[in-house]
Amino acid sequence: MEHLYEKLSAYAEGDIYPYHMPGHKRQKWGQLPEAMYRMDITEIEGFDNLHQPEGILRDAQREAAGLYGAEESFYLVNGSSCGILSAVSCALPFGGHILMARNCHRSAYHAAYLRKLAVSYVYPPFWEEYDIFDAVEAVQIQEALEREGDIDAVLIVSPTYEGRIADIAGIARVVHQKGIPLIVDEAHGAHLPFLEEFPRDSVSAGADVVIRNPTHVAVALRYKPDIDDAPLVVAKGLDELALRIVAVAEENGVAVIENVPLARGLYADAPLDRMIPMEFYGPVAEVLVYVLKLDQEEKPRQ
Repeated sequence: MEHLYEKLSAYAEGDIYPYHMPGHKRQKWGQLPEAMYRMDITEIEGFDNLHQPEGILRDAQREAAGLYGAEESFYLVNGSSCGILSAVSCALPFGGHILMARNCHRSAYHAAYLRKLAVSYVYPPFWEEYDIFDAVEAVQIQEALEREGDIDAVLIVSPTYEGRIADIAGIARVVHQKGIPLIVDEAHGAHLPFLEEFPRDSVSAGADVVIRNPTHVAVALRYKPDIDDAPLVVAKGLDELALRIVAVAEENGVAVIENVPLARGLYADAPLDRMIPMEFYGPVAEVLVYVLKLDQEEKPRQ
């Protein structure tokens, strides 16, 4: 499958002058990183349209759906806030009634205001030992649904901003008994499907719409031909850990190559301190060849 990053890279390296938006025309401007402005384009031929994906973006969304075990996946602009606005707008009628955890993101309140929804709240229990609020519980949702007979959908956040994870399977059972959808803001739980040690993710637990924000993935590989039969995974992580892996690599002069689909695949299927699986040999070999080429180009300058 053709990947968006590779296609953007090829376009940036080509000799086609951009007479399209944005106005910087892929030229250096201010303090913007080069990788940003060189790949900053609009909906031009060959790069699909996010509002009606039919080509490379559609394929990428299908790949993301397979990765997360969802029936469908949609890429967003403006982060997970857009996903919450869209999910609420699609799941409830105008002027409907939503049951919402009181610790939801502010975009949930924006959605309720824009759709003129009646809002009933579930307040998460307070965890006195750690002075934080816990995730909402299935029994709370059940009691609220019995008390309010006209709820059209339920929206909760899990993991919470304190990192607490709700019993999504239990909540989904309660919600589905009423024949209504469960929306979960899982923006801080994009890592959950990828390791058995993690709690269960919301998609596999039965939620109907899940908003995720998998912004940072990093996998560090070592390959020494004299001792390694294949590249070895020496570190991998998500979000803050991913950023730390990248920072340590840059501090030590290790090449950092951006290939999001490959990084996500390795993160999901390549165990730590083990050689990469055979299905990754080809893509990783391409990366190694590219890194070797960069080293060769750098030496004459030195």
